[in-house]
Amino acid sequence: MGDRSEARLGRRIVLCLAALNLVACATLGDPPPTLYKRLGGREGIALVVGDFVTNMAGDRRVNARFKDMKGPDVEKLKSNLADQICDATGGPRHEDGAQGHADHRRRVERDRREPG
Repeated sequence: MGDRSEARLGRRIVLCLAALNLVACATLGDPPPTLYKRLGGREGIALVVGDFVTNMAGDRRVNARFKDMKGPDVEKLKSNLADQICDATGGPRHEDGAQGHADHRRRVERDRREPG
């Protein structure tokens, strides 16, 4: 093969690679929305959590565990559940910091002392 043939072949390869690259970029499009967005963001997740907690309160197989919870405690439970679901579905992270960890430790200790 002569120098000209090799140069033409090299240019063709470069053009083919460039064309493939353009086609690949054109077919990517926008990424699909996260599960968080498909659920309606924080508001949609809060609605699902509210229904879930209502169903739990009405289910005698599990509601004994929650029967002594007061209104503010129920709202905190809903908020914490929604935070976890938001985080797990690709939404913004909610960090409670040291207070959240301390609350969790107290609940674990209470559950050890008072098995359900």
